[in-house]
Amino acid sequence: MLDNTRDIIYNLKKRAEIASRMGMIKAKNGKDIRDRDREIELIRELGCDKFTQLTLNALFEYSINYEIEKPVSAQFYADKIENGKEYIVINGTKEDLIFILPMIIPLWSTVSIKNNTDISNILSSSGIHLINQEFTNPDICISIKKHDGSDIIIDNDVMMLSRHFIKNRENIYKIAIR
Repeated sequence: MLDNTRDIIYNLKKRAEIASRMGMIKAKNGKDIRDRDREIELIRELGCDKFTQLTLNALFEYSINYEIEKPVSAQFYADKIENGKEYIVINGTKEDLIFILPMIIPLWSTVSIKNNTDISNILSSSGIHLINQEFTNPDICISIKKHDGSDIIIDNDVMMLSRHFIKNRENIYKIAIR
């Protein structure tokens, strides 16, 4: 079983490398990262059962993450500088910005959250591991309505993502929501 797990991890790393190169080629040629028609074609071809379909969807999302990572990191332009940190700004309603958090924060991370059931419900339904205790040294912090230099700030109709968060996303394991 352990050898099988090692093979899966090895192949996922190879897929990430290939996806990263594909993303740069697509960006260079002005192509969209996501080709949903191709994804549906592969699901129809390979996805006979629910587990296979769910696995394929997870692989597509995994690959897209790596396809956009290098182009976004290489072309980081700060929209705002606050408390000495550079941020990209995303606009939307507060509810929509909270709803996209599971697409932004790493799925392998553990999130420390207290007393915010709206965010807890959204994150837990996406499979992110939540705990109800404080981290002494989180990798990043997410602040709601506080411009305190956190790596992700959500305030009314604005989400700010720091350069630090974007560049170090794959090494983030402990997240504190304040």
